[in-house]
Amino acid sequence: GDGGLLSLIKDIPSWGYDFCPANAEGWKERGVTAEFADVFNSDFEPRWGELTVVTEVLEHLRDPHSTVEWIAKNSKYIVASSPFDEKPGGNIDEHLWGWDKEGYEALLGAHFEILEWRHVDWNQLILGKSFYA
Repeated sequence: GDGGLLSLIKDIPSWGYDFCPANAEGWKERGVTAEFADVFNSDFEPRWGELTVVTEVLEHLRDPHSTVEWIAKNSKYIVASSPFDEKPGGNIDEHLWGWDKEGYEALLGAHFEILEWRHVDWNQLILGKSFYA
């Protein structure tokens, strides 16, 4: 995104990636470290940290299941979010996937111990710890 979340993180090394060039202006304004990159391109190797944050990402991917596994094998923790009230076949056009609480927990729970699930406004948030860590 535009660096809003990154700008809240203090005293912890953090960085981000986004594939929308328009977000670079926000990175500059907020003074955060981010780069323009498609981390889902097989030629790109991202820098990994202990925690990976994927906010409003998984529902856009063709294969979110493999992505969750990839993250679990490279990061100890995940924070993920998606719309709360979408279900398979009942999501907006830009979203290839939609999950209710049980579906989202099952998606991430295949590779992460679910530490917390929250419904916040129109989002659902999950914090998980990798089974591979």
